[in-house]
Amino acid sequence: MIFTSTHSTRLLMIRSFRLALVIGLFLTLATVVVFWQLPGHDFITIDDNVYVTNNSYVAAGLTAKSIRWAFTTVKAEFWHPLTWLSLMADTQFFGGSPGGYHLTNLLLHIINTLLLFFFLRKATGKLWQSGVAASLFALHPLHVESVAWIAQRKDVLSTFFWLLALWCYAHFVEKPNRSRYGWVLVFFILGLMSKPMLLTLPFTLLLLDYWPFRRFQYKGSLGSFVRAIWPYIHEKLPFFGITAAAAIVTYLAQKYGGGLDSMNPYPLSDRIANALLSYGIYIWKMIWPQNLAFFYPFPRNLPIWQITASTITLGLITAWALKSIKNRRYIIVGWLWYLGTLLPVIGLVKIGDFSMGDRYTYVPLIGLFIILAWGLPDILEKWRYRTVALSLSAIFVIGAFAAVTWSQTGYWSNSITLYTHALRVTQNNFLAHYALGDILAGEGKMNEAIPHFADAVRSRPDKATLRNTLGRALASQGKFAEALPHLTTALQIKPHFSEAHYNIAIALVAKHRYAEAIENFSEALKLNLELNQVQRTRSPEGLSPNFELGNTYANQGKLDEAIEQYTRALSIPSEYLPALIKLAALYSAKNDYPQAFSLYQIDPSPTGLKRALLHGYWKWGLLQNSVNQLAPF
Repeated sequence: MIFTSTHSTRLLMIRSFRLALVIGLFLTLATVVVFWQLPGHDFITIDDNVYVTNNSYVAAGLTAKSIRWAFTTVKAEFWHPLTWLSLMADTQFFGGSPGGYHLTNLLLHIINTLLLFFFLRKATGKLWQSGVAASLFALHPLHVESVAWIAQRKDVLSTFFWLLALWCYAHFVEKPNRSRYGWVLVFFILGLMSKPMLLTLPFTLLLLDYWPFRRFQYKGSLGSFVRAIWPYIHEKLPFFGITAAAAIVTYLAQKYGGGLDSMNPYPLSDRIANALLSYGIYIWKMIWPQNLAFFYPFPRNLPIWQITASTITLGLITAWALKSIKNRRYIIVGWLWYLGTLLPVIGLVKIGDFSMGDRYTYVPLIGLFIILAWGLPDILEKWRYRTVALSLSAIFVIGAFAAVTWSQTGYWSNSITLYTHALRVTQNNFLAHYALGDILAGEGKMNEAIPHFADAVRSRPDKATLRNTLGRALASQGKFAEALPHLTTALQIKPHFSEAHYNIAIALVAKHRYAEAIENFSEALKLNLELNQVQRTRSPEGLSPNFELGNTYANQGKLDEAIEQYTRALSIPSEYLPALIKLAALYSAKNDYPQAFSLYQIDPSPTGLKRALLHGYWKWGLLQNSVNQLAPF
């Protein structure tokens, strides 16, 4: 009998393991099919330029200089060296095409799905519930942004380490020792080096101590709860210490990078109201994922009725979770998982002009998926057709989510498709208008770009950068009278806005108001020096205030002042040759031909010399000299 019992148990274990492998294979194939189009997608002009396309360190691959930069920079307002290193590795292996970066994001998402499934199975012993929760994680439309946006590599990479930490923690709980504890700590640190979202991991581990690991019990009183949980809090003190240090680093990175500047326009009351509303909207979008966009602008008027409805909903779910705290522990654990892991990004500390973001649900929704996957079987426990109903429901829901995810992934194929979709499903989306206008302007379609810039200003009239962009675009079309009010307003909103000063100066030069133009050029230069910018403010043609100020002085006949500004412009690589030509021409105008010729000879190329001689001699009427000098060519 003992032999038979042991043999039966072993057979059940083998059967369960085989079923787990089949479910794992299904999860892998389903995720690949749903995201199949992803490797053919392009870069996105928002953030992908910061992380890849305009980042010389990432473009260089894994070099000593790039690796050193990854560990010392707070570019993109985060300290996340492992994210930078992963992107550099993609460049190293796949080159600069977007397909390689997308493929890595997808691979990480698949691995995360499998890690979640096998962790839940190990921790709970429930095969099918774990499979359903992992399927929802893999195929939910709200997770498209984290997978399809190359710049969100930090999401899928940090979650990879998050789930590895959970897996190691399950082994630690099974057999506590320093080695297993150390691995949990290592993966926690690696996750924080990918994205500070892992700040809440120690609290999540405490939730797991309650369920499914059931490491402590209490009798119902607060004192009993504190006494029961304290040993496990004490066990995690190193984690809390690292969390505190990481929070300080994150704050400093945001402050240094300017990410906290945008919280000033939003009072605390609005941020709290938006947080309550966002918690509710995320739940609704989990159930009914429609009108998903890459950017949700912070509403100018928060709808009171929606805030009230969301707050009541949160209160009711919390009451239900507390009521079920003894008999159905997964409810309180899943609910607190959702509330807690969302807390750092819910908007109480505002780091942008958005109200919420689909990418922020990548880890938090796991808590709600746990409630659904374990809760529905419990609710239908005594129903005769429970198995059939649950199976059909799971197939229908997961299939519907997969179809929406496929469609949503398609919107990320390129920037124009993504921004156009966002404008279709959201209102007053100034960033989508601005980004779409920027693309059209870059393609030379300024007449199509200007209406988008104007719509962006109408949506956010108090944003100086939008005013400046519209003013610059109008000026490029020769509409200086229309451009100047927008540029002036940009300065009123942001008094130390060097680029606005620069663009105003350009418009004033066109209107022959040279004295005012010089004043604005000088102010732009002064602000650039004060801000210690390495890259000077540029005009649409790529020229600096030094160069344009030199032009203005030359137009006024102030040759010495012009020569001084052109000489300064020589320090800017992209303006070296244009400044050289201008200087040579001015020395020719002053009849200082030896100095002019010495400058011409600096650039030995025939093309450069031709340009210099033509510009210099023809401009000052010395046509015969020009002909003589060009004769050898």
